[in-house]
Amino acid sequence: MGIQEEIKKELLKEIYGNIDNIYDFIDARFKLDTSCNDGVIKKLNELGLKVVSVKGSGYQLLEPIELLDPNKIINNLDLQIKNLISEIDVHWSIASTNSHCLAYIKNNFTSGYVCLAEHQMNGRGRRGRKWVSPLAGNLYLSLVWRFACGAEILEGFSLAIAIAVANALKGDFSLQGVKLKWPNDILLDNKKIGGILIEIMGEAGGPCSVVVGIGINVSVSNVVENEIGQPWIDLNSALGREISRNQLAASILNRLVPLLQLYERDGFFEFRKEWMKYDAFAGSKVIVQSGVDDFFEGVAHGISESGELLVDGNGYLRAFKSGEVSLRRV
Repeated sequence: MGIQEEIKKELLKEIYGNIDNIYDFIDARFKLDTSCNDGVIKKLNELGLKVVSVKGSGYQLLEPIELLDPNKIINNLDLQIKNLISEIDVHWSIASTNSHCLAYIKNNFTSGYVCLAEHQMNGRGRRGRKWVSPLAGNLYLSLVWRFACGAEILEGFSLAIAIAVANALKGDFSLQGVKLKWPNDILLDNKKIGGILIEIMGEAGGPCSVVVGIGINVSVSNVVENEIGQPWIDLNSALGREISRNQLAASILNRLVPLLQLYERDGFFEFRKEWMKYDAFAGSKVIVQSGVDDFFEGVAHGISESGELLVDGNGYLRAFKSGEVSLRRV
């Protein structure tokens, strides 16, 4: 049984509890028959799926679902990237792709393992914030990469990763107006369209493994929009068309893997100018909160050569490392 059939089967189990009396197969639109009851519709809504009533036919999903498929992702990878990806692992539902990768690297020391999921039960972003993760609508992708030179070179690392994502969205999907918010948000029209979570395992001065977590809003259902605690936008709405999540995953990997190789060789310095071209807050009045009660107000002046946020407060230029820091416009 292929991965897509396995996931379809898991979806039916999720909805109905078992599939003995339902379908062994459902079509590309996940059309449902008239026997659907309120409990089934409620479960679908909880999963973040848009369900509509079709006169004389019962219910069906408003939009078709394209399931993640490792073969389709591989087929869209550049040849040199295929050779650097060790495995593409697609899950139906896991706690989070980053958590899965952190468990993976405890016993594996190679680069190139990719984990994706249709649904995250405990998706998380920076500073432990919840990442709302509805079913089969967005992209939840994590990549394991091994650095021989140690964690001390990883200052500014999330900023470089954001460049790869922004370049993929702009270059491969013609998304205009993409901006980056220090240290890890991808914005469009001042709304969040994606984010990055970097987690490191290893010694500061020795080899380390890094988990690069990337989440992109592709198609966010209005069923879950109230759970998102900040302005947001999704890729399909921004482009006015539906895009393939498999193609998006491949596009990001095609941009990301070469960047990782360059970063290990050159560090962040070579990426600074490119990041500043995407800087969403350049010249804006901002407030930076560092810790519980340390607030600093000033004008954003880009980033340092190592990726620190620079803010000018009445002639005093202060630098902030990412850590437990939050940034917002005044």
